[in-house]
Amino acid sequence: MMAGHDEADSEKERADCFRGRSAATVKIKQFYRPEIFKARVEDSLLEAAAHMDDHQVGALAVFEGDSLIGMISERDLVRAMAQGADPKGATVAEYMSLRILTADEEETSAEVAQRMLDAGIRHLPVLKHGQAVGTISIRDVLALELWGPPGAP
Repeated sequence: MMAGHDEADSEKERADCFRGRSAATVKIKQFYRPEIFKARVEDSLLEAAAHMDDHQVGALAVFEGDSLIGMISERDLVRAMAQGADPKGATVAEYMSLRILTADEEETSAEVAQRMLDAGIRHLPVLKHGQAVGTISIRDVLALELWGPPGAP
């Protein structure tokens, strides 16, 4: 690294390189996280929070068997605590969001970002042929817009 050239300078240069160029046509399959962090309906809120913390994520896809049936997010955990839920006794099923919005890996970042903004959510499971294969967050979309797709100059 050059003298006086730090990580912040590198990030600024990368952002400048893409300024004015839209990443809106980039397909989700090019940059989503190819892993899906899961919770089970019977997990306690404490277990869900620990799992989020372990993996440094803000939401978990909730499964019953092999079926995706909901999402539990940091916001859901805050709501549960504000309502006086017992973190060890209350279950994910009691506080998860049942409205499941998803992203298909063939959709563009603009389509997915618009869905997140319209719904006021920050995480979506990514589907491939109807199966959950990963997760995308609003942070992923923002990074794409600032720095371009992975492997871009």
